[in-house]
Amino acid sequence: MDRPQSKLSFAMMSFMFKIRDILKPRKNVLAEFRRVLKEGGALLVNDHHVPDADIASAVSAGGLFRFTGKVAYVRRFVRV
Repeated sequence: MDRPQSKLSFAMMSFMFKIRDILKPRKNVLAEFRRVLKEGGALLVNDHHVPDADIASAVSAGGLFRFTGKVAYVRRFVRV
């Protein structure tokens, strides 16, 4: 059964590689991540090649996500 794209939503998304590749075009990518996350959903980001401050700044900059913590290399952001 196919569902219309606008009806899909996820409680959690994991983005494990190459966050550095979306640092510049982040607005559209992050807006799409936010669109498909359920209210209260979490975006998990793991890229051990990019400093924490750069990831937190890149993901939080547009006001779509808020950094909530880190375990090992995994940073957790929630929808704003």
